[in-house]
Amino acid sequence: GWPVGYQIESVKVRPYSGEKSISASTLRSGRGLISGKPSERYIKLLQKGAKDSNLDEQYQIYLQNIEPIRSTISRLRI
Repeated sequence: GWPVGYQIESVKVRPYSGEKSISASTLRSGRGLISGKPSERYIKLLQKGAKDSNLDEQYQIYLQNIEPIRSTISRLRI
């Protein structure tokens, strides 16, 4: 999690209202993962946030169709 393994990156975003672009910050993984797929936990957070914030329905559908990375490591439960 932040700050380990991530870098802050400045980006330009455009509001739904069509107003001019504004500056925002995002986190970029510094791990160099080949798949580029998000974890299941992370994509679920994005999906919930998009729904709770009433974001555009097409964007919510896009998020629903993202396939998360699947772990190849079995986790032991004690």
